[in-house]
Amino acid sequence: PALAGTNYIKNILSQPKASPEWIEQNIHAKYVARTGAVFKEFKKDKHVINKLPSNIKKYYAAFDFGYTAPSCLSVFATTDDNKIIIVEEIYKNGTTWDENGWFRIFKEAIEEYELDTIICDHAHPDRIAASNRFFKHRPKFIPCIKKQSEAINRTKKLFIEKRLLIDKDCNQTIKEFQTWAWKKSTDGSFKEAPEAGKDHGIDATLYFI
Repeated sequence: PALAGTNYIKNILSQPKASPEWIEQNIHAKYVARTGAVFKEFKKDKHVINKLPSNIKKYYAAFDFGYTAPSCLSVFATTDDNKIIIVEEIYKNGTTWDENGWFRIFKEAIEEYELDTIICDHAHPDRIAASNRFFKHRPKFIPCIKKQSEAINRTKKLFIEKRLLIDKDCNQTIKEFQTWAWKKSTDGSFKEAPEAGKDHGIDATLYFI
């Protein structure tokens, strides 16, 4: 309070990076979503659930390819009341594309959740084709429709409507939704493009959405 009228505070508040979230964190010492977060609509206390509901209708999966960076298989449940729940995340680094690697993991998930569709990054048609050959199109591995900005906006809307929920054990996906941010320009403003990396669970979610 003693400094409230000084040039020091005025200078801080006039910086390009002084967004409301930045002020809450750096002036008021409050924890909020990361400055420039893409999914400000995501609230852990509202969208993370401790127990799956009893009205699950069907399971799906989506897959983000990686090798040095992690691959992520995300499993989604849809419910009778039109909600989507991320029920499981499987992250792996350096896992091979064969029956001793991801095909074995896929097989376990297919049997557990009775999957008939796995949606994949469209940038890897060779791996999608290899998966369909191995599993004989049961389930079907299909490429996503690559419209990231549209998928982001639809995901935001689902969070606002509290129709997209995440199981408490999907720790990495929860962390990504809290921290994934827009790229920053040299002047401190944010670009209309998200940061790359540490977004594998989010990518799988966007493919599904």
